[in-house]
Amino acid sequence: MTSIVMMTDETKAVVLGGDSAAVRGHELSVRAEPKVFRTGSYVIGFTTSFRMGQILRYCTELPEPPEGAGPEELERFIVTDFVEAVRRSFAEHGFAKTARFTSSGESSVTEEGQDVGGRFLVGVAGEIFAIHGDYHVARPAKPYAAFGVGAPVALGALYALESVPGLSLRQRVTLALEASEAHCAGVRGPFTFVELPPCRT
Repeated sequence: MTSIVMMTDETKAVVLGGDSAAVRGHELSVRAEPKVFRTGSYVIGFTTSFRMGQILRYCTELPEPPEGAGPEELERFIVTDFVEAVRRSFAEHGFAKTARFTSSGESSVTEEGQDVGGRFLVGVAGEIFAIHGDYHVARPAKPYAAFGVGAPVALGALYALESVPGLSLRQRVTLALEASEAHCAGVRGPFTFVELPPCRT
């Protein structure tokens, strides 16, 4: 249970915020270690597993993005070099899993052997990328994204705040997290924030 919120703007600054809840069954605890962090050129906010977040933060050597890359070139880099580094690290540190998917219809198809990881947001060079459990990469059309049980509320808040002038990225992300906490049982403060400065043009 989590609320991770990331937002950028026309200056290509990035603000990432996350809550502190950890939920197991009917137990909720507030954790001291953050779900959001900065490593090298990246800010990362994770859901799925604290172990996954620890591997991303402390055990994974992430490649540096190509200098001056545009959004499409950067997306290609994240899909290839970045994701492959993450997959290797998850395998080396005992987090990699293999999934079995069954879909029903006229014929039953079973797919075995697909690697699965977890869900996390990545901010780099003023862009936002959402990494999903099957390692596919999404680049949101809006200048914001959210993961976790609090994501629908956070996204709704960010959408509503688009028409409100004068708010900073940090204020918008904070309000989205506060909305998540107010309406989701599995979201709790305190909130942690990390930022990337505006990109030089």
